[in-house]
Amino acid sequence: MRRPVLILVLAGCGSSVAPPGPDGSASDASRVSDGPVPAGDLRASSDAQPDSPGADAGGPTEVAAPTAEEVCRRYAELSCERESTCAPSIFALTWTDVETCRRRTVLQCAPWFTAPGSNYTPAVLAACTAAMARLDCAGWLAGSPPECRYQPGNLPTGSPCRLDLQCEGLDCRQSGAAFCGICGQKGGEGEPCGHGLDCQLHHACIRKVCSPMRKPGEPCDLTHWCDSGLACFAGVCGKERGPGEPCEVGEGQCGIVPVWLECVAPAGGTMGTCQPARSAGTGEACGPVPDGNHDVQCRAHGRCTSFTEPGTCVAAAADGQPCDERIPCLLGAFCVNGTCQVLDPASCK
Repeated sequence: MRRPVLILVLAGCGSSVAPPGPDGSASDASRVSDGPVPAGDLRASSDAQPDSPGADAGGPTEVAAPTAEEVCRRYAELSCERESTCAPSIFALTWTDVETCRRRTVLQCAPWFTAPGSNYTPAVLAACTAAMARLDCAGWLAGSPPECRYQPGNLPTGSPCRLDLQCEGLDCRQSGAAFCGICGQKGGEGEPCGHGLDCQLHHACIRKVCSPMRKPGEPCDLTHWCDSGLACFAGVCGKERGPGEPCEVGEGQCGIVPVWLECVAPAGGTMGTCQPARSAGTGEACGPVPDGNHDVQCRAHGRCTSFTEPGTCVAAAADGQPCDERIPCLLGAFCVNGTCQVLDPASCK
């Protein structure tokens, strides 16, 4: 039973970068992707100089609040640095390098503050970034701190949206590759869903219905998935396996952070060991490969020409370049009328 991947693994043309989720955790890749940034309290600029009359006299100094651009830049710096350091396997699948990660994260940051209905502010992101900077890799991988939780937006259920933070219910429900969605409410047990982010925390979207995820020692199967960091072993949830540990092929029993692992066995075998997953660059072979049970992923947000047989990695197209179901866009852009475009959530009406 393959457990869900709830980190930032490649959604395709419609993917974008998003802030930490309303529950303080990283966003589900089926809708968006999270990024990593610098140490220090970002509520005031470190290079700001006193310019008030009281400063020369030893009085209190007023420091200008950082601009949205400054806050986005610092968030991007820390976010990308942490992702590249703490989750290098996932970083490689998403970005070509740290600088590209920074640029694309900054590009997508401004709409968090300006999207219709959003109550997210530069001050909130600054506090979030400062809190993230205090975490080591283990803490960062465990999920975003409380400071990164955002308040519900102002758009009522049924309103057009792009981002969860625009909606009163913190749920912008999107269908397939559509850029725009409709504001809804996070579903509880038994309620309908399109993917995991439509459900409440510690719930999964299984067969279009929100289902509670199982804890260690609880039974699991195809319709009852184990929670994050766990996998299903002979029908019972347990801690996912690390490098070199035994596993069953196709059951999702190997960990994905800090190193993405897959279960590799001799050709035709069902039992193997957890080994670092293989990835490929543009023009290289990907998908299921004949030399064992490998499923090779494409790096830098590329796309494999086949998921059912060996294929070839196709590079993500730059903004303004042609795109289609075979050619993805760089993370943060969307394929519209055959061209990669960076869209504003305000266009969802």
